[in-house]
Amino acid sequence: MLNKLRSFDCDRLELEELVELLAYGKMLRAEFEVHSEVPEWLDVRLRELRREISTRNQDNIDKRLRTLKARREALLPDEEKRTKLDAEIAALEQKAGSVS
Repeated sequence: MLNKLRSFDCDRLELEELVELLAYGKMLRAEFEVHSEVPEWLDVRLRELRREISTRNQDNIDKRLRTLKARREALLPDEEKRTKLDAEIAALEQKAGSVS
């Protein structure tokens, strides 16, 4: 487990494995604090794990939100859909005009 923590590759691990490594790393860090100095590589790896877990969780939330919004959009009546699209087109045309 120690070697896996030292040399993990975020792209090759599932979220559950990252959480497992984080838990192990926290435990290891606590033991180092009691018995000796905490190695710098351990703090670096713990930061990387926290960052990757946080990013993946946010990505999952964003994906779910897009899915729910698409489902909600599909339930709108056609006239409402047209009105929303017209408003979005007008906003984008205004933006495009202000950029030029």
